[in-house]
Amino acid sequence: MTEFKLYDTVSRLIKLLGASGSGPEYVELLSHRDASAAPISTATAKSTLVRNTSQAELFLAKYEEIKDTQARELEPLLYILSRVSERPALLSLLARSLAREAAAAPPVSISTTVTTTTTTT
Repeated sequence: MTEFKLYDTVSRLIKLLGASGSGPEYVELLSHRDASAAPISTATAKSTLVRNTSQAELFLAKYEEIKDTQARELEPLLYILSRVSERPALLSLLARSLAREAAAAPPVSISTTVTTTTTTT
């Protein structure tokens, strides 16, 4: 990915999330990893997510379901989600973005048809 495309993508993501800042600023921040930060294992990421969720059983069931499909990107996704779950400010930003997105979405109408059968004897 070219540097310009990376800055543009990050800028669009920032705008979608409703955050402040510029693409180059965040790219610079993200590109300088903490040298002391060692990669975490899948087990550590999974236990972090279990600890930080109110629906641990549902998370574990979905994890096993996805793991059984041998999805290539499962481990990196677990790592990112575990890091996000440990950052209240980022969680708050994502929650506000989700609420804004839900408010802007057109209402969904669900219609159901119920058929009843009566028998006489």
